[in-house]
Amino acid sequence: MLFCAQTQGVLVRETSVTTRDDMTHMTEGLADSDHPNYCNSCKVVHRETSAEIDARLAAEREKRHRPYLNRVIVAPHCDDETMGCGGLLAKYPEQCTVVVLAEPDEIRRKEFEEARALLGYERTHFFNMPDGYVGADMAHLVGRLDMLLAQVQPDEIYLPYPSMHQDHISSYEAGIRSSRLSMSQGHWFTPSVFVYDVAAYDIDLYPTELKWNTFESLNEVQIDAKAEAIAQYASQRVLTPHPANTIKKQAEAIGAARQVPWAEAYAMVRAVRR
Repeated sequence: MLFCAQTQGVLVRETSVTTRDDMTHMTEGLADSDHPNYCNSCKVVHRETSAEIDARLAAEREKRHRPYLNRVIVAPHCDDETMGCGGLLAKYPEQCTVVVLAEPDEIRRKEFEEARALLGYERTHFFNMPDGYVGADMAHLVGRLDMLLAQVQPDEIYLPYPSMHQDHISSYEAGIRSSRLSMSQGHWFTPSVFVYDVAAYDIDLYPTELKWNTFESLNEVQIDAKAEAIAQYASQRVLTPHPANTIKKQAEAIGAARQVPWAEAYAMVRAVRR
Protein backbone atom coordinates (compact mmCIF):
# COMPACT_ATOMS: atom_id res chain seq x y z
CA MET A 1 0.00 0.00 0.00
CA LEU A 2 1.05 3.62 -0.57
CA PHE A 3 0.87 6.08 2.31
CA CYS A 4 0.46 9.84 2.39
CA ALA A 5 3.75 11.30 3.63
CA GLN A 6 1.92 14.05 5.53
CA THR A 7 -0.80 12.04 7.27
CA GLN A 8 0.34 8.39 6.88
CA GLY A 9 -3.15 7.65 5.56
CA VAL A 10 -3.48 4.72 3.16
CA LEU A 11 -3.75 5.83 -0.47
CA VAL A 12 -3.43 2.80 -2.70
CA ARG A 13 -5.81 -0.06 -2.11
CA GLU A 14 -4.92 -3.69 -2.89
CA THR A 15 -5.54 -4.37 -6.60
CA SER A 16 -4.66 -6.98 -9.22
CA VAL A 17 -2.67 -4.41 -11.18
CA THR A 18 0.62 -5.86 -12.47
CA THR A 19 1.95 -3.20 -14.87
CA ARG A 20 2.17 0.56 -15.08
CA ASP A 21 -0.09 0.48 -18.17
CA ASP A 22 -2.72 -1.38 -16.15
CA MET A 23 -2.60 1.36 -13.50
CA THR A 24 -2.96 4.08 -16.16
CA HIS A 25 -5.89 2.28 -17.80
CA MET A 26 -7.59 1.66 -14.44
CA THR A 27 -7.50 5.34 -13.44
CA GLU A 28 -8.44 6.97 -16.76
CA GLY A 29 -11.58 9.05 -16.48
CA LEU A 30 -11.95 8.64 -12.71
CA ALA A 31 -13.05 11.54 -10.54
CA ASP A 32 -10.36 12.55 -8.07
CA SER A 33 -12.33 11.15 -5.13
CA ASP A 34 -12.49 7.74 -6.84
CA HIS A 35 -8.79 7.60 -7.70
CA PRO A 36 -6.81 4.91 -5.80
CA ASN A 37 -4.30 7.58 -4.74
CA TYR A 38 -6.91 10.02 -3.42
CA CYS A 39 -6.07 11.10 0.15
CA ASN A 40 -9.13 11.81 2.29
CA SER A 41 -7.01 13.86 4.70
CA CYS A 42 -5.31 16.09 2.14
CA LYS A 43 -8.26 16.10 -0.32
CA VAL A 44 -5.93 15.66 -3.28
CA VAL A 45 -4.68 12.88 -5.54
CA HIS A 46 -1.03 12.06 -4.79
CA ARG A 47 0.65 11.29 -8.10
CA GLU A 48 3.31 8.60 -8.13
CA THR A 49 6.38 8.94 -10.33
CA SER A 50 7.10 6.24 -12.89
CA ALA A 51 9.91 4.91 -10.68
CA GLU A 52 7.61 4.77 -7.65
CA ILE A 53 4.95 2.89 -9.61
CA ASP A 54 7.52 0.40 -10.97
CA ALA A 55 8.99 -0.20 -7.49
CA ARG A 56 5.58 -0.71 -5.87
CA LEU A 57 4.33 -3.06 -8.59
CA ALA A 58 7.56 -5.08 -8.44
CA ALA A 59 7.11 -5.46 -4.68
CA GLU A 60 3.51 -6.59 -5.18
CA ARG A 61 4.57 -9.19 -7.76
CA GLU A 62 7.29 -10.49 -5.45
CA LYS A 63 4.80 -10.72 -2.55
CA ARG A 64 2.39 -12.81 -4.66
CA HIS A 65 5.12 -15.31 -5.59
CA ARG A 66 6.93 -15.67 -2.26
CA PRO A 67 6.33 -18.90 -0.28
CA TYR A 68 4.18 -18.47 2.81
CA LEU A 69 5.86 -19.32 6.11
CA ASN A 70 4.20 -18.87 9.48
CA ARG A 71 6.76 -17.17 11.75
CA VAL A 72 6.79 -16.39 15.49
CA ILE A 73 9.18 -13.81 16.94
CA VAL A 74 9.70 -14.05 20.71
CA ALA A 75 10.69 -10.67 22.20
CA PRO A 76 11.72 -10.34 25.85
CA HIS A 77 10.70 -6.65 25.81
CA CYS A 78 9.04 -4.16 23.50
CA ASP A 79 11.81 -3.03 21.10
CA ASP A 80 13.70 -6.34 20.91
CA GLU A 81 11.45 -7.51 18.06
CA THR A 82 12.39 -4.41 16.06
CA MET A 83 16.08 -4.35 16.95
CA GLY A 84 16.54 -7.99 16.05
CA CYS A 85 13.93 -8.76 13.39
CA GLY A 86 12.70 -5.37 12.12
CA GLY A 87 13.81 -6.07 8.56
CA LEU A 88 12.21 -9.52 8.58
CA LEU A 89 8.97 -8.02 9.94
CA ALA A 90 8.98 -5.33 7.25
CA LYS A 91 9.66 -7.92 4.54
CA TYR A 92 7.07 -10.51 5.63
CA PRO A 93 4.52 -8.64 7.78
CA GLU A 94 1.63 -10.92 6.82
CA GLN A 95 3.62 -14.00 7.91
CA CYS A 96 4.71 -12.82 11.36
CA THR A 97 3.37 -13.05 14.91
CA VAL A 98 5.21 -11.21 17.69
CA VAL A 99 4.95 -12.33 21.31
CA VAL A 100 6.30 -9.95 23.98
CA LEU A 101 7.07 -11.56 27.33
CA ALA A 102 7.69 -8.65 29.75
CA GLU A 103 4.85 -6.30 30.57
CA PRO A 104 5.58 -2.84 29.11
CA ASP A 105 4.68 0.44 30.73
CA GLU A 106 2.20 2.73 28.98
CA ILE A 107 4.89 4.69 27.14
CA ARG A 108 6.69 1.64 25.83
CA ARG A 109 3.44 -0.01 24.75
CA LYS A 110 2.60 3.12 22.73
CA GLU A 111 6.06 3.06 21.15
CA PHE A 112 5.58 -0.61 20.30
CA GLU A 113 2.33 0.12 18.47
CA GLU A 114 3.93 2.98 16.53
CA ALA A 115 6.83 0.74 15.49
CA ARG A 116 4.46 -2.10 14.61
CA ALA A 117 2.42 0.18 12.34
CA LEU A 118 5.56 1.23 10.47
CA LEU A 119 6.69 -2.38 9.97
CA GLY A 120 3.22 -3.43 8.86
CA TYR A 121 2.57 -6.62 10.84
CA GLU A 122 -0.62 -7.14 12.84
CA ARG A 123 -0.55 -10.28 15.00
CA THR A 124 0.75 -9.74 18.56
CA HIS A 125 0.54 -11.43 21.96
CA PHE A 126 1.57 -10.02 25.34
CA PHE A 127 2.41 -12.36 28.24
CA ASN A 128 2.68 -9.38 30.64
CA MET A 129 5.27 -11.06 32.86
CA PRO A 130 7.33 -9.06 35.41
CA ASP A 131 10.05 -7.06 33.66
CA GLY A 132 13.42 -8.47 34.70
CA TYR A 133 11.85 -11.70 35.95
CA VAL A 134 10.22 -13.32 32.92
CA GLY A 135 12.04 -16.57 33.71
CA ALA A 136 11.34 -16.59 37.46
CA ASP A 137 9.00 -19.54 36.89
CA MET A 138 10.54 -21.26 33.87
CA ALA A 139 8.02 -24.10 33.80
CA HIS A 140 5.18 -21.57 33.65
CA LEU A 141 6.88 -19.59 30.86
CA VAL A 142 7.55 -22.72 28.81
CA GLY A 143 3.96 -23.83 29.32
CA ARG A 144 2.60 -20.53 28.02
CA LEU A 145 4.88 -20.67 24.98
CA ASP A 146 3.83 -24.27 24.38
CA MET A 147 0.18 -23.20 24.30
CA LEU A 148 0.88 -20.27 21.97
CA LEU A 149 2.89 -22.39 19.53
CA ALA A 150 0.18 -25.05 19.51
CA GLN A 151 -2.30 -22.30 18.61
CA VAL A 152 -0.22 -20.50 15.96
CA GLN A 153 1.61 -23.61 14.62
CA PRO A 154 4.58 -21.71 13.14
CA ASP A 155 7.02 -23.01 10.57
CA GLU A 156 9.78 -20.88 12.12
CA ILE A 157 10.48 -19.41 15.56
CA TYR A 158 12.93 -16.58 16.24
CA LEU A 159 14.52 -16.25 19.70
CA PRO A 160 16.79 -13.57 21.19
CA TYR A 161 20.49 -14.28 21.59
CA PRO A 162 21.16 -15.25 25.23
CA SER A 163 23.58 -12.45 26.07
CA MET A 164 23.90 -10.88 29.51
CA HIS A 165 20.31 -9.74 30.19
CA GLN A 166 18.45 -12.26 32.32
CA ASP A 167 15.21 -11.80 30.37
CA HIS A 168 16.99 -12.49 27.08
CA ILE A 169 18.55 -15.62 28.50
CA SER A 170 15.19 -16.80 29.88
CA SER A 171 13.42 -16.06 26.57
CA TYR A 172 16.01 -18.02 24.62
CA GLU A 173 15.98 -20.98 26.99
CA ALA A 174 12.18 -21.11 27.17
CA GLY A 175 11.93 -20.89 23.38
CA ILE A 176 14.41 -23.72 22.90
CA ARG A 177 12.50 -25.87 25.39
CA SER A 178 9.20 -25.12 23.65
CA SER A 179 10.78 -26.12 20.33
CA ARG A 180 11.52 -29.62 21.63
CA LEU A 181 10.34 -32.87 20.09
CA SER A 182 7.75 -34.05 22.59
CA MET A 183 5.69 -37.19 23.19
CA SER A 184 2.90 -35.06 24.67
CA GLN A 185 -0.27 -35.06 22.61
CA GLY A 186 -1.01 -31.67 21.09
CA HIS A 187 2.56 -30.32 21.41
CA TRP A 188 3.60 -28.35 18.32
CA PHE A 189 7.05 -29.14 16.92
CA THR A 190 8.34 -25.96 15.25
CA PRO A 191 10.40 -27.19 12.29
CA SER A 192 12.92 -24.33 12.11
CA VAL A 193 14.51 -22.41 14.97
CA PHE A 194 16.58 -19.23 14.56
CA VAL A 195 18.27 -16.83 16.95
CA TYR A 196 18.39 -13.09 16.32
CA ASP A 197 20.86 -10.49 17.54
CA VAL A 198 19.93 -7.47 19.65
CA ALA A 199 22.88 -5.14 19.19
CA ALA A 200 22.87 -3.77 22.72
CA TYR A 201 25.09 -6.14 24.69
CA ASP A 202 28.70 -7.15 24.13
CA ILE A 203 29.21 -9.71 26.92
CA ASP A 204 28.07 -13.34 27.02
CA LEU A 205 27.50 -15.08 30.34
CA TYR A 206 28.03 -18.55 28.89
CA PRO A 207 29.19 -20.06 25.58
CA THR A 208 26.46 -21.02 23.12
CA GLU A 209 28.34 -22.15 20.00
CA LEU A 210 25.75 -20.20 17.98
CA LYS A 211 27.08 -18.89 14.68
CA TRP A 212 25.63 -16.14 12.48
CA ASN A 213 25.12 -18.36 9.47
CA THR A 214 21.77 -17.30 8.00
CA PHE A 215 21.15 -13.93 6.36
CA GLU A 216 17.91 -12.25 5.36
CA SER A 217 18.44 -9.89 2.43
CA LEU A 218 16.62 -6.55 2.65
CA ASN A 219 15.86 -3.75 0.24
CA GLU A 220 16.10 -0.07 1.10
CA VAL A 221 12.40 0.28 1.90
CA GLN A 222 12.65 -2.56 4.42
CA ILE A 223 15.84 -1.38 6.16
CA ASP A 224 14.53 2.20 6.29
CA ALA A 225 11.30 0.92 7.86
CA LYS A 226 13.37 -0.89 10.49
CA ALA A 227 15.43 2.21 11.27
CA GLU A 228 12.31 4.37 11.51
CA ALA A 229 10.58 1.80 13.73
CA ILE A 230 13.56 1.74 16.10
CA ALA A 231 13.40 5.54 16.26
CA GLN A 232 9.87 5.26 17.68
CA TYR A 233 11.34 3.88 20.91
CA ALA A 234 12.30 7.31 22.19
CA SER A 235 12.24 6.12 25.80
CA GLN A 236 15.07 3.69 24.99
CA ARG A 237 17.15 6.11 22.94
CA VAL A 238 20.88 6.30 23.67
CA LEU A 239 22.54 9.62 22.84
CA THR A 240 26.12 8.34 23.07
CA PRO A 241 27.64 6.09 20.38
CA HIS A 242 25.61 2.88 20.34
CA PRO A 243 24.78 0.08 17.88
CA ALA A 244 21.10 1.06 17.94
CA ASN A 245 22.07 4.35 16.27
CA THR A 246 23.80 2.68 13.29
CA ILE A 247 21.26 0.04 12.24
CA LYS A 248 21.40 0.80 8.53
CA LYS A 249 25.20 0.89 8.47
CA GLN A 250 25.35 -2.45 10.27
CA ALA A 251 22.88 -3.99 7.83
CA GLU A 252 24.91 -2.61 4.92
CA ALA A 253 28.11 -4.17 6.29
CA ILE A 254 26.40 -7.53 6.87
CA GLY A 255 24.87 -7.42 3.40
CA ALA A 256 28.04 -6.34 1.59
CA ALA A 257 29.83 -9.49 2.78
CA ARG A 258 27.00 -11.56 1.24
CA GLN A 259 26.66 -9.65 -2.04
CA VAL A 260 23.36 -7.94 -1.15
CA PRO A 261 22.77 -4.26 -0.30
CA TRP A 262 21.46 -4.85 3.27
CA ALA A 263 20.86 -7.89 5.46
CA GLU A 264 20.00 -9.13 8.94
CA ALA A 265 22.02 -11.94 10.53
CA TYR A 266 20.51 -14.97 12.25
CA ALA A 267 21.93 -18.10 13.86
CA MET A 268 20.26 -21.26 12.65
CA VAL A 269 19.64 -23.75 15.45
CA ARG A 270 17.58 -26.15 13.36
CA ALA A 271 16.05 -25.99 9.91
CA VAL A 272 13.63 -28.52 8.47
CA ARG A 273 12.92 -27.94 4.79
CA ARG A 274 9.59 -29.29 3.55
